[in-house]
Amino acid sequence: MAEKTLGQVAYEGMPSAMRIEWQYSPESVKAAWESVAAAVVAAHEAQRWQPIATAPKDGRAVHVGKWHRRKWQRKVTEFVAVAIEDGYTQWCPIPEPPKEADDAA
Repeated sequence: MAEKTLGQVAYEGMPSAMRIEWQYSPESVKAAWESVAAAVVAAHEAQRWQPIATAPKDGRAVHVGKWHRRKWQRKVTEFVAVAIEDGYTQWCPIPEPPKEADDAA
């Protein structure tokens, strides 16, 4: 059985009224849907824990993590090489901070 595309998975999650319209949509609309679905998945995957070997080594701060005595330990560091030496096995990017709050509220 062939693996489903992201567009097919998104299609299956649509309400039935939208599915009927989708059947008659031009291929360009379907291709755009696939592109948007791929971008959403890529953005999500970029925020997940990844092997430490793929961590940036440019001095940017990242989360690093490891299992130690059956507990997950994590910290923020700019020194990935040192984290590797300390046994950290995973990393993930630190998300951008929220936009500054409006203090007028």
